[in-house]
Amino acid sequence: MKRATLFLVVMLSGLFLLVLAAPALACPPGGDCGNCPHAAPPAPPADKPAATPAPTAFDKMPAVGTKATCPVSKKEFTVAKDTPSSQYSGKTYVFCCAGCKPTFDKDPAKYTK
Repeated sequence: MKRATLFLVVMLSGLFLLVLAAPALACPPGGDCGNCPHAAPPAPPADKPAATPAPTAFDKMPAVGTKATCPVSKKEFTVAKDTPSSQYSGKTYVFCCAGCKPTFDKDPAKYTK
């Protein structure tokens, strides 16, 4: 009887430890199993190339809806009908806001390198 009780205690202890360790055993190191709340976010598809940044300079005023990058703030934005612009060295530069235009106009060479 003592042997059977000891066997039962050892088996139940092992089962208890297995239940406690199950979440850790289910995930590979780093928690990248995909099923856990601590899993890493999915990687972008490998076959999709990185997006090309929008241009900062144009040959003429870009059309409304064109993606552009402000040469001062480096922010990407969409050109609107009231988008401020400047001409420099035969190119048109558009700005994300009215505040960037005077900054550019003071030293355009600084922002067109």
